[in-house]
Amino acid sequence: MARDQETQFVVLHGFLGDSQSFAALKEWGVRVSALSLRPSELNFPTWSELLDFVEQELHKYSQTPHRLMAYSMGGRILIELLDRLDLTHCKKINFISSHVGQYAGDEVAQRMRFNQECLTRLENQSAEEFLNFWNQLPLFAWDDPRDGFDWSLQEMKHFFQHWALASQLELNFDEHTQPLIAHSYGQYDEKYKEQARRFKQKCPDIQIQEIQGRSHRLLQLDDLKQIAQLD
Repeated sequence: MARDQETQFVVLHGFLGDSQSFAALKEWGVRVSALSLRPSELNFPTWSELLDFVEQELHKYSQTPHRLMAYSMGGRILIELLDRLDLTHCKKINFISSHVGQYAGDEVAQRMRFNQECLTRLENQSAEEFLNFWNQLPLFAWDDPRDGFDWSLQEMKHFFQHWALASQLELNFDEHTQPLIAHSYGQYDEKYKEQARRFKQKCPDIQIQEIQGRSHRLLQLDDLKQIAQLD
């Protein structure tokens, strides 16, 4: 598929990301509008306040051709907002390595224990020590280690206290919304591969896409090209 230079790509980054997380898309020559979701830049909002802010920002693009693209935490925000958005002019909705609020068994309790472990570490470790721990999680085992994160300890604590939710979502999207949706995940990202499978079970008309040889951090240019080429 040729580069789409008419459609605005509106992108939402993940935990520890910023408005430059999708910089590779700009290198490709598409039009990109990136929202910053850093807690410090939004006055440390609650989850509800964060949703309201993102909804207002996305509304600005609702009357012109646009494509929504959300990675990891950004996808968890977007999935909860879809029913509140005007998608008349939306050409595609790309969830990338995103949790879609589908839990089974004791996964909610596991998530809450993990959140508490992270908060304990953030109380007792430096930002650098916490990021070393984060990079070594099984989720990122096949990814290149990321460095250069500049979220503060306060921002990371805010995420785990207020934004790292473990709530079950209904995902009752209609026959107009489902065909717009694609969920992309890396071949070695077992956690989000399972989220995509559960999403497909609930919404059979969505697309799912496995990016070969990759894991969770699907933000390199080659990754984003493959994702952007889904029609």
